[in-house]
Amino acid sequence: AHRVTSALIDAGLLDPARGSAAEVVVATAIAAPPGETSRLGRRVAEIAGYVGGVFIVGAVLVFFSGSWDSLDRAARIAVLLVAAGVLGGTTAALVVSGGGVRALRPPREAVRRRLGSVLLAGAAWALGFAVVIALSPTPSSDSEWPLVAGSGMALLVAVAGYLLLPTVLSQLGVAIAAVVVIAAGVSAVAPDRPTVIGVLYLVLGLAWLWLAETRTWREAGA
Repeated sequence: AHRVTSALIDAGLLDPARGSAAEVVVATAIAAPPGETSRLGRRVAEIAGYVGGVFIVGAVLVFFSGSWDSLDRAARIAVLLVAAGVLGGTTAALVVSGGGVRALRPPREAVRRRLGSVLLAGAAWALGFAVVIALSPTPSSDSEWPLVAGSGMALLVAVAGYLLLPTVLSQLGVAIAAVVVIAAGVSAVAPDRPTVIGVLYLVLGLAWLWLAETRTWREAGA
């Protein structure tokens, strides 16, 4: 800051009597946090990450859409497990390249956290669907228990994902899994009492509000 101010004075662009005040202004400007340009750059990087993820998932869906019906149960389970492994491995690489879990907690790493939480949500549901297929007696089975187990697995992985990368997106993943678990569980235990689902959803909502008020649910850096 001093060198900049001195150069301005030497060039006749600044009154020497105001040099001290100008030096303070220059020092403040140099130390200021990145502005809109940096935030725009981070946003573009985040969008690029999401687009890349969409292309990967889309490619997998296109690749298997034509052959899914011809796959037996073991092959379907293997495909879903591989997909979960790829998504989980990509998340791990994201965390490691970012310096570890603690290094991703500051607000400036929000892009990595959100992208990682989306990948973990995909891994959670890939594992969940693998469990559903593994436990279903037949493809046309009416039993709700495979869905209970599969959504329960997705819920466990989603909660673990939130603990690892706490974001609003990972909260949403937990909420969706919890809703499916409740609906499937009630349908399996008491299919003739749909009002029970409404009561349990109310309890879930109240518990969610309490967790939010106690700041148990919160995004890292918030």
